[in-house]
Amino acid sequence: MESPVLALKTKIALLQMKIEAFASHRHQQLQCHPSYNTCQLDQ
Repeated sequence: MESPVLALKTKIALLQMKIEAFASHRHQQLQCHPSYNTCQLDQ
């Protein structure tokens, strides 16, 4: 069985990856236009 501590560490690591991916994705969108909705439409 998986230890609770290991499971928690895995969840935290996955969450950090999601946050970083979201932040970089949002940053790329903001680079082309302040409004990310407009940016998506422009692409």
